[in-house]
Order: sequence, then structure tokens, then C-alpha cells
Amino acid sequence: MLIKREKKMWERVIQKVTRTILQGLYIGLFVFLLLPSFKIEAKSASPALQGELAKAPTKSAGILTDEYVQTEAHLQVDEVKEEMSKINLRLPGVPSKRSLSPNQMVTPYLNIISAVINKEVELKNTHYAFYNASNNEWRVPQDLYKKLYIHYKKPGSQLNDFAFVRFGGAKSIKAQDFLNENIAKWGGVNDNIQEVKEVVMSVNLALFGNVGFPGECTWNYFMEAKSHTDPSPQRYYEIVKAFGVTYDIELLAKETKSLAAMLYNASEEQTLYQFFVPINKVDEVAYIAWVLGFPAHPKSIDLMERVIGKKPHIGKHTVPAVQGVMKRFKKDKDNSVYKELIKLAADGEFGMSGFMEGMRNDPFSIENLNETQGRLLVTNPMFQNPSSGVKVFTYFTTPKKIQEDYNRKLDALVQKVVSQEASKTAQQKAADQAKNEATYRRLEKEAAQAAAASAKK
Repeated sequence: MLIKREKKMWERVIQKVTRTILQGLYIGLFVFLLLPSFKIEAKSASPALQGELAKAPTKSAGILTDEYVQTEAHLQVDEVKEEMSKINLRLPGVPSKRSLSPNQMVTPYLNIISAVINKEVELKNTHYAFYNASNNEWRVPQDLYKKLYIHYKKPGSQLNDFAFVRFGGAKSIKAQDFLNENIAKWGGVNDNIQEVKEVVMSVNLALFGNVGFPGECTWNYFMEAKSHTDPSPQRYYEIVKAFGVTYDIELLAKETKSLAAMLYNASEEQTLYQFFVPINKVDEVAYIAWVLGFPAHPKSIDLMERVIGKKPHIGKHTVPAVQGVMKRFKKDKDNSVYKELIKLAADGEFGMSGFMEGMRNDPFSIENLNETQGRLLVTNPMFQNPSSGVKVFTYFTTPKKIQEDYNRKLDALVQKVVSQEASKTAQQKAADQAKNEATYRRLEKEAAQAAAASAKK
């Protein structure tokens, strides 16, 4: 039985969802799923989520110009409704830590779903939304970076509508130039390649985008961790370097490990990211994609689908299919499909804005809407600059007490880093910086050797 506080919270959630439906957000599928199932316990909202739930669902200024918001548009499509009715954590036969029914995959999280859709409505006229999820432990370097950014760059600010998901100072490149370069160099895009992975982030265009494909659906990555890897000292090197801090990176990685463990053990669910990119800037940083970030070119995708056949869309089937077509294109540069791909990319046909306009006004006319993804170029200054117009919101189910304890311990660590830096002489800073650089080079070399050895097996 739910405790009184949780009951009251759940009643407010249902009221908000009902208000949202009445104001035009069609989520009838959820209602269908929920009517017989209110005995399922609702997940407690994180402090960040509580703030979103407290806001009115329609604070958008002016007249809403499009017919739907993206998540609403996606849920209109019959294929999506069918897949939602049988959503699974993993594909049949693939091991999972827990077994959940479709109802259990959705019903306890209506507070999150409501807050997410409310945000889409609020920013509908100015931004497009994108979705990604990652393991909870990666919030540690992200939160550390934000706190150091506030201390050194924006004292007194909160940055409640932004999160840093990359830390290095990689080059800035526009989406169309990125596509042109990769198609010429590789025959397409494969974000399994490290230099590509560092530039792009895989995103869905709706909260339940790619439902039915657990390896591609953001909601599945939110529901269950797919792996467990603590952030490496190299990532912390990128963070301290960004602020001219010389704190020992191996020590920092060790000290943050307990914080990562707190978040990792706090909940089965992970962290959901909702990115909002200004409409007038979206084509600079995003493009329409298929699996592995390959541009959504129908003829190329058809070639890959022939290779995959009826096999599930998971890495061991999709990766060889994409790689095979890319190798074919590079080997035969006069291939008509490849030449068309080059031309369409050069003409900007994989831009995001035109697709989004169609999705938000007539989702029924878009073929394979559910399987269409996007890629964000997160090295662009827009994603490392809270003043860029990009907004980032996070949603998670970490219990409030654990989150508060985590925040206290992280604040103490940040204070230690800042105080130590302020106490160092110029000579000490130079020596410690040289030590960190040497450590970084050593660790990167060891990682490259390990990767090469693994590839030979």
C-alpha cells in the first residue's frame, strides 16, 4: 500500500495528466494502459522532477503554431500504438535483470511522462526536443562540471535548465559539413567509430521513439542500465583542464567513485535527458539519422535492411549491415545509391527542421516515423554554453534522501578542489598540471593498447 505522501503525489499526477489530455495532448494509449492498473506503485519524483511537475503545462507564449508536440505526434501513429501495447525491456531471449509487463514499463512513470510533455508544450514555439538516456553514474562528472562552471564562470547562478554532457574542447562543426566529410571519408556515418562517437550523440525525436527496438529506444535506456562503467580519470582530466584546475585526476576519479556508487545503487531506472534546441539553429547541430548515425537515406537503408532481413535490429545484426554498405560505397564510388547520398547530403536534405515540421503537423504521412532518429553534434559551442539557447532537463527516480546526501558530498568535494587550487603557488600549479598531462597520456596509451588487443581476439 502506498504511504500517504505517495498517494497524494500520485493523485496530483493523475490530475495533471487528465488536464493535459483535456488541453489537447492526446495520450489515449496511456489511458488505455492505465485504467485497470492503478495498483502499480508510482515512482517517487526526484527533486528536479518535482520542480517540473509544479509548473503549469501550458506556459508557452503566443499561439501554438503546430498541430502536435513531438511525443504527442509520435503516439498518433498506429504502429507506435501497437508497439506501446507490448513494450519490453529487452528483446525476447536477451537476458534482463527484471521482467516487466507493458503496463509496468509505463504506468509508474506517468509523473515523468507528464513533466516531459509539459516541457514540450511550454517550449513548442521556440525549440525542438530530443531524447537520450544514460547510466546514473555519469551524472557525477556532469554535476561536477556544472558546479565548477558556476564557481569559475557564473557565480551565483543555478543553471536549472542546462546540463553539460561533454567536457572536452573538440572542434566545432556544422551538421551538414560533418555529413559531407564523413560520407566522403567513410561512405556514410558509423558512430561506433571513436572519432565519430566523440562528436555526435544519438537521440530520439520523441520520448518513446523507436519503441519496439530496445537497443534504440530511449525509454529502454532510461528503464534499465545497459552496462556499468565508472567515468575514467581521462574524463576528469577534461573537466579540470577546462577550468585551469590542477587537482590530481586519478585521485579525483577515486574520490568520485563512491558518489557514482550512490547513484548506481539508488534505483533501477537511469537518467533521462530532454534536449531543446532553438528552431532557428537546429539544422546547425542536428540531422535525421538511422541506426549508428547513418543519414536517413531511404535507398541506403533499403540496402542495409536487405542484409539484416528478419533478424532483430540489434548491434550484432545492424553494425555489420551498416559497415558492409559503407565499404561497398567506398569501393565503388560510382555506385548510383552512393552518388545520390552524396548529393542529398550536399543539398542539406538531411536537415532536421523540415522533418520536424512534417512530424508535428502530419505524422501519418511520414514513412517509418518510429524508426527515424537524430544525431546532435554536441561538440558545437551551443552544447557547452548555457547562454546559447539550448536547454537540457534531466529526469530520474533517485530517492530524495539519497539525492540530497549525494549533493552534500559532491559540494564538499567541489569545495576541496576549489580550496586546494586557491592555495597553490604558480610553481605548484605548473608541476601538478604537467603531472596530470603525463597521467592522461599514459592512460590514453594504455586504453588504446587494450582496445587494439581486444580487437585482435
